[in-house]
Order: sequence, then structure tokens, then C-alpha cells
Amino acid sequence: MTILDSLVLGGVQGVTEFIPVSSSGHLILAEKFLSLDSNFTFGVLLNIGTLFALLVFFNRRINNAFTEVFVKKNYWFGLILVLSIVPTLIAGFLFSAFFEDLSENLWVIVVALLIVGLLMVRFGKSNATKIHEETKASVNDAVIIGLSQMLALVPGVSRSGITILTGVNKGFSVEAAANFSFLMAAPTIAGAIVHSLFFKDGLAFIGDNPAVFWAGNLVSLLLGLLAVKTMLGLLKRHGLAVFGWYRLGLGTLIGILLIINVL
Repeated sequence: MTILDSLVLGGVQGVTEFIPVSSSGHLILAEKFLSLDSNFTFGVLLNIGTLFALLVFFNRRINNAFTEVFVKKNYWFGLILVLSIVPTLIAGFLFSAFFEDLSENLWVIVVALLIVGLLMVRFGKSNATKIHEETKASVNDAVIIGLSQMLALVPGVSRSGITILTGVNKGFSVEAAANFSFLMAAPTIAGAIVHSLFFKDGLAFIGDNPAVFWAGNLVSLLLGLLAVKTMLGLLKRHGLAVFGWYRLGLGTLIGILLIINVL
């Protein structure tokens, strides 16, 4: 892999991590179009850049969450957040090889793009009045949204997409669902990075490819900051439907390319 390849992949990661179109699916597709061998480890490591983008952009919201739990002693909200991330951390740790194998099958990505896209078009507009603050989530909300996040281990689903969609249909406003989704994201992404570094070959990859690693993550950080702001604006104006239509179009295109053996 060249530095140019890493810049392209880092750009794809940065743009798609926070937009509900599946960063993992887009990375796999980008590798195919660049004629690169699939590199699951590098795809996970590119999350380091977008994790820092998340921490920078949502620093006030994250600080508020810490204040809510440790200063205001709202331990209930702390429990809610823990419950929302545990299913994905356990499944990712125990079944990482299974989900890595799924990333080799482009039809998995096509089906995930189409199914979640349809759900976004049909159910992605919020008229909720029940929950306008993520701190008002219940245990039931946390468990269901947490289980939905676990589905995002399948390439093509989209972690932000499926959790925001689930939150909206649990009575969250779009903004509250997005805030809750991104609060869940930080420890979930961090867990995936730690797993890749210490239980896979992440550290060895960085040692062998330092320039590739740093170049890709710098781009993913910068574009991630732009993408998350853009995504939140689109969510407020259009809900998830606009992203659902994009997913349907991309899934259809990739399916056609597979059928005619272009991919």
C-alpha cells in the first residue's frame, strides 16, 4: 500500500464514519476500486483519526456527559451508556474473525446497504416529542439501541445509521438520537482500536508502515471534522431519508456491477 492509497482510504473513512452510509462498506469498496488487497486491520486503525475528530467536535457534549455522571451523580445515565455499548464490545471481541470474513463478500455489503437504506427512507423521519435529551434515555432504550449497534459489525450497515434510526423509532428526536449515538461511539470505537492493536496485528502494521498509518489518520481526522458537522445539518433538515436514498442507489449500482462481473 502506498501513501497515496492511504490518503484515499483515510479520506473515505473520514467522510463516511459519521455519515450513516457505512464507513466499513465504503472502505472495502474503495480497496476494490484501487485494486488493493483487503486490509481489515488498517481499516480499523483509520478509526483513530475519526475518534479524535469525534472527541474534538463533541467535546462539550462529552464533558456534559461526564458532568452528568460524576458531578451531578446521575449514575443512572452512566449505567445507560454502559448498557448501550456492552453488546457491541462483547460481540466484536468474541466474533471478530467472523465479521472480518463477512467483509470479503461484497454481496453482504450490497444487501446491508439496501435493507438499511429502505428502513431509513421508510422510518427515518422523526416527529418525536418524547425524548429531546439523550440523558432521558431508559434502560430499555439503551439495550435496544445497543443491540442495534451490534448489527453494525456487519459491513454495510453503518453504526451511526442504525443507532440513530433505532433511537428515532424509540421516540428520540433526531438530534437527541444523534447525540446518544455519538456518545456511544467513542468507547465503542476505542474498544475496536484497542482490540486491533493488542489482539490483532495492529501494532505490527504501524511498525512496518508508519507513514501509511499517519497519513491515512491525518486525513480521516480532518475530513471527519467536516463530515460530522455536515451530517448533523442534513439530519436536522431531512432526517435519515436522504442518506437512505443514497444507500439504495449505491447498493443497486454495486449489485449491477457484481452481476455483470465488473467487480
